[in-house]
Amino acid sequence: MMKNDFGKYKSKSGVSVIALVIVISVLLILLSIVIINVNNVSNNAKLSAFASDLSTVEEMTSAYYMQNSSFPTTNETEESLSQGEILDRVEEGNKNSFTNELKLNNDYNTSNDLGEFYIINLNKLDVASSKRGLKNDGENDIYVVSYPSMNIYYLKGIKVKRETYFSLTSKITQKVKVNTNNTDEVENNITVQSVEGFTVKKINNSWTNAMGISVQINLESDEELYLKAGSLPKKKLNLNSGLSEFSFNDLTDLNEFTVNESNSYKSFAQKDKILVFTKLKNSVEVGRIEVQMANYEVRIPDYSIDASNIKYFDEYNVASFNVSDETSGVKEVRYEYLTQFNDKGEVDYYYTNTTKYDEEYLRYKGRRAIPDKSGNISLKVDKGVQGIQLIVIDKAGNIRRTNNNGEILTIGFYNNENDIYIGMNLRANTNTFLKYDAVLVNNKGIKKIEVQTSNDGINFSDVKTINVNNGSQDQKIRFVSDTWENSGKIKKIKISAYDNSQNQTMYTRVFKLNERLTLQIGKITNETTTFNLKTTGSYYNPLVPAGFAPIDEGDAIWGSADGWNNGLVIRDEEDNEFVWVPVEAQTEEEFNSKFKTYPWYLNQTDFSSYRDEESSEEYIAMRNSVKKNGGFYIGRYEAGAYEEGTNIEDDGTERPFVVKGRTPSLQHASNSIIVARAMYPNMDKLNEYHISLKDYTNNTGVISTLIYGCQWDAAMKFIEKDYPDYITNSIAYEGETNGVTGNDGAYNIKNIYDMSGCSVEWTNETNNNNMVYRGSKDAGYMDAGLISRTSIIANRYCYNQDLAAFRIALYINN
Repeated sequence: MMKNDFGKYKSKSGVSVIALVIVISVLLILLSIVIINVNNVSNNAKLSAFASDLSTVEEMTSAYYMQNSSFPTTNETEESLSQGEILDRVEEGNKNSFTNELKLNNDYNTSNDLGEFYIINLNKLDVASSKRGLKNDGENDIYVVSYPSMNIYYLKGIKVKRETYFSLTSKITQKVKVNTNNTDEVENNITVQSVEGFTVKKINNSWTNAMGISVQINLESDEELYLKAGSLPKKKLNLNSGLSEFSFNDLTDLNEFTVNESNSYKSFAQKDKILVFTKLKNSVEVGRIEVQMANYEVRIPDYSIDASNIKYFDEYNVASFNVSDETSGVKEVRYEYLTQFNDKGEVDYYYTNTTKYDEEYLRYKGRRAIPDKSGNISLKVDKGVQGIQLIVIDKAGNIRRTNNNGEILTIGFYNNENDIYIGMNLRANTNTFLKYDAVLVNNKGIKKIEVQTSNDGINFSDVKTINVNNGSQDQKIRFVSDTWENSGKIKKIKISAYDNSQNQTMYTRVFKLNERLTLQIGKITNETTTFNLKTTGSYYNPLVPAGFAPIDEGDAIWGSADGWNNGLVIRDEEDNEFVWVPVEAQTEEEFNSKFKTYPWYLNQTDFSSYRDEESSEEYIAMRNSVKKNGGFYIGRYEAGAYEEGTNIEDDGTERPFVVKGRTPSLQHASNSIIVARAMYPNMDKLNEYHISLKDYTNNTGVISTLIYGCQWDAAMKFIEKDYPDYITNSIAYEGETNGVTGNDGAYNIKNIYDMSGCSVEWTNETNNNNMVYRGSKDAGYMDAGLISRTSIIANRYCYNQDLAAFRIALYINN
């Protein structure tokens, strides 16, 4: 059966057993050939990918070097490695192959102590996703660049068949296609042209104001390199024989070209901006590279503005102006607010101590505006802004930063004769009561204002008219107070101001009142904040520290324009009261010149022995706080014992008070420091300061100290500002000796009581290790003959008495 079946199969297929064996053999041979070819393709692909990686790293490293004048190393001050140090990182079996590639690339040195190689940090080249060069596969998994050749080496190497490759050499170019003599663009960033042993690279931007040219050339003794820039005369470049590498962003970077020639080249039509490099051997041209520089432009963009194009709307202002650049076009405008109107209606800098912005800040961090096709820009600006600073940047990177007079570019608001600035100092905004001061600035004076309110933010109430009839008619800055009862639903206030001109020019501003004040008069705050919702304090806008409430006293009204100058008062839960002493300073230099001790009537020799302990940690913290916040708080009254009529023990176990109507305490000198610190202590210093309080924490926003000499003098300067005879005739402001605190309002100056009485007061100032006290007529007979009887407050005393009063000062702890 089997035999017959086989015979039947044979007759149908027509294929003999011998033929079948031959077919199978042939298929096996063909399969082996395919496997060999696949392996070759795989190896070539691996080698080609490696060559591409090397080329990319090389071009990006060159570009980085041209732009930064340093290599993309981890540390830009990193020292180079010698040839020997590089070879130490190459695997032992690969050292000969690596040395051969150094020779092929003309990077080999006969001494291993020579050579200049840098390890490349790929993160700086933005190729951190690379599979190689990140030390993920050992310490030699790195790229290095050789200087000055700029050749790149991969120290680990890749092995293909029996050969290991480290760099771009003829070993690779013979096996895979690598463009070495043709123009090639890498990452759309660098254009490279190479011919006859020299290479010219150019940063490939659409527009640029820097040439970005780099040249690498190896000259023999009979070879020269020439450069022709447009129609300028051809120049021979002064290069030594051997390998040279140089770069330039302007023709004047090359010694062969003058400033006038460079300027002439810059003025050429864009199509005529060409660079031609010619290599000559024995005066015969052997290589030529032409670089098109039509994208090179250095013309500063233009800027113009018409003041009539500044428009004032109810909730914002708009400044419209024009920018242009005939060649590359304007890319953008960068600007920042420079000046503003402050609460007093005066022009002030928008940011403290920032009188102008530097170009780098504006270019990279300033607000950004893009012109339309005609170069028009409209900036929408906050109503309180008085001036902005700007720069204009074209697409080549050229910057217009000044006008034709060399002044920084600015746009000013409210500069015309009829312009009216309207501001608001919010004094109270609760559910039941709204109080504010309207701040009005106008050259012709204000005749009246009209006020409307809105509960829905859309519809406004009937007009309330307020005539401005106090002061002279041409007064430039005016303040108008206004109040509204049951104001809980008010969301917006619209104020229209009319000037005194014949036409009664009218300007309108709308203020949003979306937030109610969290801090009210007499209400203790849980966090250090400002009364009028501003985020930071200053000498004219002091912070109310946590644990205190703002209190209106006399002319010192919180939120008013001049309240800060009249002695603003704060009060804690136990009725201790303190007064804000501003230190008016716009710069650190001004601060240092004001916040100091003054000699007053002492000569310099005697004064030199008096000093605050300026090196102490407490003094430094206090001074930094005063500088940061624009002032400090001083006890409104002399300090007293916690229980009325008793003195605080020397161990500092009782807290002081600064309360009206109590009897001041007389303390030993050293104990006065402890007791003052104990009121609102630095909780980290309890043991160091010998404070033994029980179950007590400082939950306020201040630290208390005995008043320092510089704080005493700052308080006197603050008072003297409006009371010129306070220093020279302080006896006229004395309180009653041994009287109770705040007993006589006649001795209340800017809400500070009895600085020239009831008693002398200890300060933190010292004289030859003796503590210094100030003030009071009691000192008149202690230092008789040393001081003027009428100017006792300005003098210092070191009389060795056992007891004296003391005054506490607070610095904001932020």
